[in-house]
Amino acid sequence: MSSHLLPNLTAAHLFEAILAIALVFSCLLGLQVIRERRPPAVTLAWVAVLVLLPMLGVLLYLLFGTRKRWELRVRQRPVIGCETAVRPFDDAHVLDRMLRRLALPPALSGNDIRCSWRPEVARRDLLDVIDGATERLWMFIYMFEDDASGALVLDALIAAASRGVRVRVMVDDLGSFGSLAAGRRALEAAGGRMVRFKPVWYALRKRMLNLRNHRKIVVADGQVAWTGGRNVGDHYLAAGKHEWLDFSAVIRGPTALALEEICRNDWRFASDEPPDSSPVWVSGPQGNACLQVLPAGPEYRDDAWQTALVKCCFEAHSRLWLATPYFVPDETVTNAVLTAARSGVDVRILVPHRSDNLVVDLVGRSFLREVQRAGGKVFRYKIGMMHAKAVLVDDTLAMFGSANIDARSLFLNYECMVIGYDAETVIPVQAFFEYAFARASRGVRTIGQIRETLSSLARLLAPLL
Repeated sequence: MSSHLLPNLTAAHLFEAILAIALVFSCLLGLQVIRERRPPAVTLAWVAVLVLLPMLGVLLYLLFGTRKRWELRVRQRPVIGCETAVRPFDDAHVLDRMLRRLALPPALSGNDIRCSWRPEVARRDLLDVIDGATERLWMFIYMFEDDASGALVLDALIAAASRGVRVRVMVDDLGSFGSLAAGRRALEAAGGRMVRFKPVWYALRKRMLNLRNHRKIVVADGQVAWTGGRNVGDHYLAAGKHEWLDFSAVIRGPTALALEEICRNDWRFASDEPPDSSPVWVSGPQGNACLQVLPAGPEYRDDAWQTALVKCCFEAHSRLWLATPYFVPDETVTNAVLTAARSGVDVRILVPHRSDNLVVDLVGRSFLREVQRAGGKVFRYKIGMMHAKAVLVDDTLAMFGSANIDARSLFLNYECMVIGYDAETVIPVQAFFEYAFARASRGVRTIGQIRETLSSLARLLAPLL
């Protein structure tokens, strides 16, 4: 009888040992979750999973739970010649001062900016930047598709590498999963390099699968940059019935160099090339626009995109216009937007009539109805997908870039926004909004009590989206 029970006792003891180890790890990881300063609801959710389901909780956290990576902190190179482009701290815009306090780059004057929301114009702008590179070219894109537009851009990159330009391309491995195998070989045969940001197998091993690089930046020679919300593909760069409404800009001047510094730091994380610590020189003024780069992501201690968005809500006096394909904000951003609407600010939120994610649409409409009840206005773009990310505050500030208003962009992804503090940026961003409003339906339909309850339950998924 004892020999019959021995295997069962051994298995039971083994299970108890594994459970005890999992409990220890769950307690340690729970303390780490608390230290990471997540939104309270997300913190409580992770702690509950780790305590109640320790073995499953530890596994899920190791795969998806990491949010900040202090070892990836940004290393700035010495910059020479930018002193005249930086406004004195006391004379800077309040948002500029706040972002400097978060150790982010200051606003720089002397830029020329040309904005576009037409895909064929954006494609021409992108190809002009690539074709104009003479020394070095950086392209960092979340999604690079194998279609006609992707082939056109890839051919331009190969041509640049063939004429001796130092071409460095980085795509996110998850966003561009399964694409560019042949394109990478062709580019590297011409002398360029292409890396995939945090390949899935590597990200699993390093507990970074949930941290994706969502930035869209192209910089030539540190002098001219192309950036915004567009990926590379027909949806973003080709006119026609399948085109998406998006926003991008070409920037010449000191801010192009600030964008290049983001590329250099990301490349250091994603490649085996040693970091470049040599000084950089800022070119002379190219225009009158004052622009500020707002990078956000795991390499920064603070959640800069969320902080800037909340500050914009509180600084708005006459209008606050927001464009995002996915409106699933956290509680802090939600309350800031509602406060602006209840204060009489002209709050308008531009979203697609139907996005490419039905679950996000279902959850997002609950937030949009709440904004509508507070006095805000909702516009749903009817002609295809609306993929732009933009902010307009009064007549003084405009913002555009890669960041959505959802949990991934607010707290997880590597993102990059550009802030403009004068008419050179405000006027074209306002024109974009007016173009989209004229092609949008107004409002979100009210629903009954039962569906409202189901919608409120669906909002519990917001931190996961």
